[in-house]
Amino acid sequence: MDAETYSRSLDAIYDAAVSADGWPGALNLLGKMFASHRVALVDRNLETMHGTAIGMDAADRIEYFDVWRDKNIYNTRTPVWQAGEIITGDKILPVSELLRSDYYNGFLKPRDSFHLLRISLSVEDHTHQSISLTRSQSAEAFEKSDIELATRLLPHLRRAGLITHRLQEWGGSYAGMANLLDDNPTGIVLLSSAGKVIFANRTANEMAAQADSFILRHDRLEALREVDDARLQPLIRGACGHSEISAAPRGGPLRLPRKSGFRDYAVVVAPLSIASEAVGQRGAVACLMITDPEATARRPRSILRRIYGLTEAEARMAERVVAGERLGQAAEALGIKASTARVHLAALFRKTETHRQAELMRVLLSLPWSEGG
Repeated sequence: MDAETYSRSLDAIYDAAVSADGWPGALNLLGKMFASHRVALVDRNLETMHGTAIGMDAADRIEYFDVWRDKNIYNTRTPVWQAGEIITGDKILPVSELLRSDYYNGFLKPRDSFHLLRISLSVEDHTHQSISLTRSQSAEAFEKSDIELATRLLPHLRRAGLITHRLQEWGGSYAGMANLLDDNPTGIVLLSSAGKVIFANRTANEMAAQADSFILRHDRLEALREVDDARLQPLIRGACGHSEISAAPRGGPLRLPRKSGFRDYAVVVAPLSIASEAVGQRGAVACLMITDPEATARRPRSILRRIYGLTEAEARMAERVVAGERLGQAAEALGIKASTARVHLAALFRKTETHRQAELMRVLLSLPWSEGG
């Protein structure tokens, strides 16, 4: 293999590391380098044998994991999964046994896959990551030269696979946190070191869409009135580490008036890391938390029922209590008699171990806003 092809292959491998969309192209190049007609990057949980595979079409991927995960003779004959191992199929089991196996006859043979070269990239947290290359039975078996080429590529493949794995973990964590933040009744906005909005949860977007006090425009959060924006922007710059005055506060609280006449939004601007200088950092370095005193933070009714063992009627009553309604107002809203409302309220006191409506409201407001699993 010439130096240009080798260099181009390394470029493709590292491009794939930072973007999963690049792996099919990198695997295709590996297929040409090894004269292999099928190449896949496989991540497998060694406890459940479930996993994901890049380089297989959807139907093959489903069959591979759902049908053959416990019948893959290459896997069942692997006593120890070792990172960095490069092994051919005939070293795992004799060809005669492979030919008699259900896995070969049911999965490999219909896809004209016979010779195997498996490059183990990592074994971490019960997950095995590998690149599997196969050739048809009519082709030459993988030889010493293929092992040597795989050995040269191994450090780069392992590094790229690790980067991909870490990015997937981060992406999954970010998506989970984004979902959690989206459920928060407080408006939450995350800012970059340049003061740009890199995330705004559902509540913050809904507030901005009303254009009642502030807007999100061109990746910036701006108060509608100039006088309010003149107070807001220095707090944002300070929290992001861009204040022109060294002694300026790094964020702080303020109130943003609303055109509608409703009570002002309460806003807190804060750095996410006080110990470090934000300038030049990537990702979120500061946040805004925006509270609407007019809004009632509604907890899912199922949470009220499951935590305190409330009936459906009692949970509906609890919602009215959280809204700050008096007994008569709650009864009217629920379409029940005042005496029935008193019975429900007494049950709420008993089950939450409270004695006054204000105390009951504090307990109910302390519950999570997200229902969970």
